[in-house]
Amino acid sequence: MRSTNSGCRKFEFDITSIAFQGTHNPGQEFADLFGSKAAVTEDSGNYAGVANPAVDALVTRMTGAKAKAELLPACRALDRVITHSHYLVPQWTAGTHRMVFNDKRLARPAVTPPYSQGESWAMDTWWAK
Repeated sequence: MRSTNSGCRKFEFDITSIAFQGTHNPGQEFADLFGSKAAVTEDSGNYAGVANPAVDALVTRMTGAKAKAELLPACRALDRVITHSHYLVPQWTAGTHRMVFNDKRLARPAVTPPYSQGESWAMDTWWAK
């Protein structure tokens, strides 16, 4: 979600908090998040101002990958460059989705899809009893 605050659109802040949703098929969106061109483009997703030729090359490798065997090494390398360049500071992580619900009123499907996003999956698939 973009703020209508012009300070945010122009990256005029000292620190910000953001949750990256992730993707099952990484590619071009990483150019907006970490690409050099996005670093100088107002209202882009490159909040950290990353302008690094190595990052640009890895994003190009990711988007040009024709097979998983080409994509995964580029993704892992990009992760290492971003992590070790200290552009982002992880705040927390959890391997589970925590939800509270009234089990007298709601029922959930017996099988959870392996890569479901907990909150949206619950909203889209749970049923009233």
